Amino acid sequence: MDRILKFLVMVALALVLTTGIIGYVMGNPLEMERPRTLKTVHFLMGIVTSLAVMLVNGIIATYFVGTSRWCKEVCQTYALPDEMWRKADRCKRTAFPITLAGMLVFVGVVSFGAMADPGTGLNLPPLFGTISWATVHLLTAILGVAFFLYAFRLQLRAVRANHAVIEEIMDQVSEIRVAKGLDGDEEPDEEKPGDSAGNVSDEDSAFKQDSAAAGQDKAAQQAGSPQDQVSEIGP
Repeated sequence: MDRILKFLVMVALALVLTTGIIGYVMGNPLEMERPRTLKTVHFLMGIVTSLAVMLVNGIIATYFVGTSRWCKEVCQTYALPDEMWRKADRCKRTAFPITLAGMLVFVGVVSFGAMADPGTGLNLPPLFGTISWATVHLLTAILGVAFFLYAFRLQLRAVRANHAVIEEIMDQVSEIRVAKGLDGDEEPDEEKPGDSAGNVSDEDSAFKQDSAAAGQDKAAQQAGSPQDQVSEIGP
């Protein structure tokens, strides 16, 4: 899971940085001249980036909800100590708030971007009379990226700790199943010399001998004895 998480986070981070660079190059949309191609690209990239960030955090939240429930059910089924599934539950409780906060932070970044867009028709005055909403959006985006990296560090740590708990539970379950004979881990019987390729086992030899004897008896019955043949020829 940690490799999948790293890949998803790298993709989301690349989108965030690309969107931020386009927005920085674009500058204040109120001072732009037509055509506003960069503004459109920045707007579309912002939507894609927001969806990517939400997807990554949603996958992480779903992962912890599912695995913590699985750990609890397995521990109860095999009568394992409650402390084992409580470890997984603590990992979930550690990662869930930071995951939710990451979603809300990017909702705030997008909201400030809408405030800076003249196309929304809000026409808000500058903040404190001097700070444009484009500058506010830029600052919140920088803080959002920093928080995204911080949250990823905590999430990755929680995922690894949760994976260790799952491995521990699986080891305990394997030992219990082997002790009760529920797993077919016994080594197969050694191959008999007669069972190798090109040889015939004892049972096969006996079967063939019986078949040959039955065939001879049947042939003898059909041919009949010499006396019977002479009597059939007769004078």
